[in-house]
Amino acid sequence: MPRILIVRGQLATPWELRPWAELPERFDVSYLLTRSNEFDTSSVPLRAQPVTSLRDRLPRGLIGSVVASVAGERYLADADEAYASAEIVHAEELSFWFAADAARRKPRHGYRLVQTVWETLPFLRAFRNRHARRYRDEVLAATDLFLPATERAREALLLEGVEEDRILVCPPGIDIERFGARSETQPVEHVVLSPGRLVWEKGHQDVLRAVALGRLARTMQDADANTAGISS
Repeated sequence: MPRILIVRGQLATPWELRPWAELPERFDVSYLLTRSNEFDTSSVPLRAQPVTSLRDRLPRGLIGSVVASVAGERYLADADEAYASAEIVHAEELSFWFAADAARRKPRHGYRLVQTVWETLPFLRAFRNRHARRYRDEVLAATDLFLPATERAREALLLEGVEEDRILVCPPGIDIERFGARSETQPVEHVVLSPGRLVWEKGHQDVLRAVALGRLARTMQDADANTAGISS
């Protein structure tokens, strides 16, 4: 079976890894797991390959994270064995250290490199720090196949200069047995969900503006209706 290695640095999560558990009948899927991983992945029925990252050698907490960021986070030498046994390595995004680590080791081990891409804003290199800019350049150059999650993400890659034959739109799947059923009880008020980290590029500020404009528009409509009622 083709051997797939998933690399996520310290950000291997059970919800992101779970869809890969559908593949083992056709693929040998494993993932790198560092001691500093921030999430419990023990519930995922995939083979974890323990490896060491620079962050594992540093104090836990903010100090270790800052030092790793300044020094340039990376997997250490013990990850080479896992890379060497892989035929396909799958990473994620363009500016993360683990995606660049996979890009950097590719010539040594000869695997095919695939990246899932969610970014819809091109030229983010201008907004990144020096490490992230270098990571981004390495990933864009070395990746064999980009899997943008949306058409907008595909357009961003094209604007970055990625050739069309290296891009295949791959929308995320969903487990309909877990999320297909809808409760008969409907909320009394509208519920607005804005998933994502609290950073500028996630657009939470745009959601807040949209909600504020919506409330303003509703207030103006109510005022017009009241004025019309008084006039009549």
